[in-house]
Amino acid sequence: MALFYTPLPFHPGEISLHYKLHISQNPDFENPTIPHLSPLLSRQLQISPLIALGTIDCQGWPVTTLLGKSSGGGERKEEGEEEPLAQPLGRNGVMGIKAQVEGLWDPVVEVLVGGKGDGDGGSGRGSEKVVVRREEEGKGRMISGLTIDLERRKRVKFFGRMVVGALGWRRREGEGDDDGREESIAEMQLVLKVEQSLGNCPKYLNKRHIKPAISKPELLSTSTHLSLHALQLISKADLFFISSANNNSDMDTNHRGGPTGFLRVASHDDENNSESATVLCWPEYSGNRLYQTLGNLAIYPKAGLCIPDFDTGDCLYLSGTTEILVGSAAEEFLPHSNLCVKFSVVSLRLVEHALPFRGVLGEKSIYHPRVRRLAKERFAAAASATTTGELQQQQQEQQATLLHQTKLTPTISRFRFRLHQPNTSTSPTAASTYQPGQYITLDFSSHLNIGYSHMRDDDPRSLNDDFVRTFTVSGFYQQHQHQHQQQDQQQQQEQQKEEALGKCGDEFEITIRKVGGGVVTNFLWGYGDDESHQKENQYRREKEKEGEHLVIDVRGFGGGEFPIFQQEEQQYQQEQQKKTPTKTEKKRRIFIAAGIGITPIIPFLSTSSSSSSSSSSFLHLNLKILWTVKMEDLAFVWDVVEEVAQLEMGQEEEGLSKEEKKEKKKKGKGKRD
Repeated sequence: MALFYTPLPFHPGEISLHYKLHISQNPDFENPTIPHLSPLLSRQLQISPLIALGTIDCQGWPVTTLLGKSSGGGERKEEGEEEPLAQPLGRNGVMGIKAQVEGLWDPVVEVLVGGKGDGDGGSGRGSEKVVVRREEEGKGRMISGLTIDLERRKRVKFFGRMVVGALGWRRREGEGDDDGREESIAEMQLVLKVEQSLGNCPKYLNKRHIKPAISKPELLSTSTHLSLHALQLISKADLFFISSANNNSDMDTNHRGGPTGFLRVASHDDENNSESATVLCWPEYSGNRLYQTLGNLAIYPKAGLCIPDFDTGDCLYLSGTTEILVGSAAEEFLPHSNLCVKFSVVSLRLVEHALPFRGVLGEKSIYHPRVRRLAKERFAAAASATTTGELQQQQQEQQATLLHQTKLTPTISRFRFRLHQPNTSTSPTAASTYQPGQYITLDFSSHLNIGYSHMRDDDPRSLNDDFVRTFTVSGFYQQHQHQHQQQDQQQQQEQQKEEALGKCGDEFEITIRKVGGGVVTNFLWGYGDDESHQKENQYRREKEKEGEHLVIDVRGFGGGEFPIFQQEEQQYQQEQQKKTPTKTEKKRRIFIAAGIGITPIIPFLSTSSSSSSSSSSFLHLNLKILWTVKMEDLAFVWDVVEEVAQLEMGQEEEGLSKEEKKEKKKKGKGKRD
């Protein structure tokens, strides 16, 4: 039988998000939500082991819970006799839910059917009587839900209104409290009329096998200041459920998933400070671009969260206010994000063993991006290691033009870049904050971002890849554009050629290994010359003539100084300024590295960057390096050794001609071979 219906319009909150995020409003962009109980939902209700439910409490706060198939209170059932968690009832879009619940502190149970036994016609824990609440069909309390099968990565959303609900208590077979009282379990039954349903994609869901477990819930905390237990639960979460509302029109319950740690604690102040607020934050990853949850939050900035622990059965129920951060605001608060949500906790319930089931972790989602840390977390980490090593957003935007690639081994190359202002190729800009051992953050998104797509199975991580990478700077070279005020025409022409080739201005090098499947490293290997170093200049000239410079946006320098080296260097310089330097035996420092991990120490070993005011020779340090490498990387070792050897021969080579230097280098190459 064919079904015909008029598509539901987007509401103003959803439209505002579409506008802010520059989503095209073409005639083909329709709301795919089905205005009734769809066949897909009908099927998923009967096979999904979990259902997340949301509603609005009497104070207007959204609340969320998670229901699942349980052990049935100790009753044994034959294989195939398990009752479904939910099922459609007839053909009128009505569905029913029957589930064991946490009847004392579950906020959704409390709102819908009067948890704690305070509803009509019921009594408290241990009673076999039931609490019944009836709602007029079509005008009942709003309920949103999400059927979710983690093992198959299937999920379908629905929204409806409550028709009737019941909460019953019964004794658990063969169980009792330590004081001799018999344990009771609560069971909730709901009937609701479905008004909307929509299937969702399988992204950001880790597979889990759901199995029943005995539930003996205990309330641990109601303080909005997170306890250690709550913090640990949040830190290990790779999934939570969120409910939101479009005022009194409809609701939405959905999940947010990601790698462990994707949900960040932005603010967690001392419990003694009553004015402080607990704030959580999470990134909004690439999805179907309907923005139904965020659209609701734009109109009604309140949400209810349910954060389950599938290992222990503990559950954290939260309600609070929300703030949507878009574009630069999101980037400043949660770097590498174009969209994120701040959640300020207003009410909290931490319940131990609340869930009558457990989840055994299986295959993780291939769509998970890397964990994005808060800006203040990143800066705090840098500040703990160094006083000047923070990632600095330059007041003046910078770009870097690739000058050439030097192939050291089949998988290791050295890339040299020139720093300059945007839209110029010969206007150098100084990176005066650079210190040896730092990294540079480069943004490749203008070259690698191919735009939006809902799914991308051939390269799933690229959906949320910001193409921002950090590389250790293995060399920095500060050159001066104008060394002589008076120049003849020929000299000026030669200087212009030098500038065109990137030989003026601040230049830096990164030494990196090509990573299998690495988008950025594979992209870089496509530039430069892999056949011989002699052809690099010609290759670069041809590229420049064709206007094919590789220009990368620079986020800034940052990261780890080596305080011990800096202190000893300062002491050394002070001793050298004395007329009679004091000879003191220096402690031996040990640096351990594997493979390409040697790069942070290279600037300390080389004076090739000594023209930079912030770099100097550290060879007077009593330094021992323990460096392990693969056989195929021995050429890289020789390259580093040559850099150090040049320091010892520096004075001698100053008096040599170019031909003599070439001959000496040729002999050195013969020894290496």
